[in-house]
Amino acid sequence: MNSAATLALLASLFVNQTTTTEAPNETKIEQAIQQLSDRDFATRQAATVLLWEAGKDAAAALERAAGSSDREVAYRVRQILDKFKYGIFADTPPEVVRLINQYRDGDINIRREVLSQLQQRDALETVMTLLEAEPNEEFRQQLTTQLLRDVEKVVPRLILEQQYDRVQQLLRLGANTDDGMALYTTYLLLRKEAEPRIAELRRRADRNELEPRDAKLLAHLLRATGQLSAAKEAAETAGLDGLQKSVLFDLGEWSELSRIEDDPAAIAALSTYALIERLGFVAEYYRLAGNEAKFAATIDRMRELSDNDALRWHVAEALIINGRFDDGQQLMSKANESTAFRLLMAQARYREAFALIGLANTQADRSVWLEQMIKDVQSTDKPKRDRFEVGLQAARALARVGLSDEAQRFFRDLGDAVKEDEDGHKQRLRSLIGVESKSGQRDLALSHAAFALAQTANTYALSAAYPEHYQPASMWWEFLTHEFKSEQRTDTLARIDRLIYARGGKMPNEELDALADAGKR
Repeated sequence: MNSAATLALLASLFVNQTTTTEAPNETKIEQAIQQLSDRDFATRQAATVLLWEAGKDAAAALERAAGSSDREVAYRVRQILDKFKYGIFADTPPEVVRLINQYRDGDINIRREVLSQLQQRDALETVMTLLEAEPNEEFRQQLTTQLLRDVEKVVPRLILEQQYDRVQQLLRLGANTDDGMALYTTYLLLRKEAEPRIAELRRRADRNELEPRDAKLLAHLLRATGQLSAAKEAAETAGLDGLQKSVLFDLGEWSELSRIEDDPAAIAALSTYALIERLGFVAEYYRLAGNEAKFAATIDRMRELSDNDALRWHVAEALIINGRFDDGQQLMSKANESTAFRLLMAQARYREAFALIGLANTQADRSVWLEQMIKDVQSTDKPKRDRFEVGLQAARALARVGLSDEAQRFFRDLGDAVKEDEDGHKQRLRSLIGVESKSGQRDLALSHAAFALAQTANTYALSAAYPEHYQPASMWWEFLTHEFKSEQRTDTLARIDRLIYARGGKMPNEELDALADAGKR
């Protein structure tokens, strides 16, 4: 029989078909597979119809038959499987079939619109099938992300309405991403449906009928219910490398984790920055496994990378995290003076911290240091200008050890040095305001914030002065500057301070009176 005629006949099988009243059992499906190669054409046609109408029940048998050496058998099987792949079955409504075909032929925008229409029709299984069949990984990620956003908007309302079946369908739909899978797993756990679902998925796995999405769900559910050994095996079977490593971490199997992470082939493919991060984990796993020799060797591998100036900070961070604080501190002092200084201050190693940045023990010598710092801050040389952060941390340290007057002078002189910055966001001034606030120099912080707010409509200074109360501070600023136009802006900020940080949450009477008077005008 020629291929054109076969194609025409097969196409006719998928139009206006009605399903049989009784689904064929496994035996009938296997018989139909055998009959696809029967010499009688009518028998082959009847077998094709039966397999088409059997739907998902016949999928596994059809997959096995797809590699048949009989060209007509292979062709018939592929035609059915291709439709199954995109969610077209004998009982699929014609309108849904039309949308599926639009999806297959459309660009990303058409596909997004088709998925939206399918959602509105509650054709969620079809949506999931299309996403799984999507050959373009970038498209699949974009479409899934959009659908997950839609799911997160709808689910809370459906839970309140106790439409749990609908909730579960939507969450299963969004489970194509890691975040979506976490939501779905949590839902099943809270609804006490995790164990029944695990039992069901295991039965399907025993019959080799577990789809990739459900294999992933099984691994997540096993982990969520504390069945870690089983979760480890399920994750490995499903090829979920990330989840497998997470479960190994839960189990404390550090030797196995170090073996996986220290794989030479995987490490050779990493960029330098990713390599440092990877070696940091490898070192930690060897340490936890008690393998001191491998731990020391990995630390040495990281040290070798510190000769590169651009990488030194990252190596120092990895060393510190792995308990090699002094080694990391030494590298950090070369890579980032300000961060190294703060690390020493955090350990109350004040003398070492001051020595690191050259801050002397006497007030006179510290004044000389500050003068040089101001020159550096105003320099056109970028490395010198970048020492501004060191100056800020020095001022904060002086306040911390009780030298408040000196700290105030440092902050004031540093502020004067950066007021002329041309940066539209005044980044250094923003940093100054934030550190002043943390150092108990609130008046100076408000003074510098008032200066910044007078220079631009940008309210970055408010975000620095009120990092945890930016929204109310912005609203008060807009209102008060309109109502009290002649007021000094430092006084306006002080008023905002009193309003936001009122004792006991109660607004001061004088502020209430002032606001009442403003309202009368």
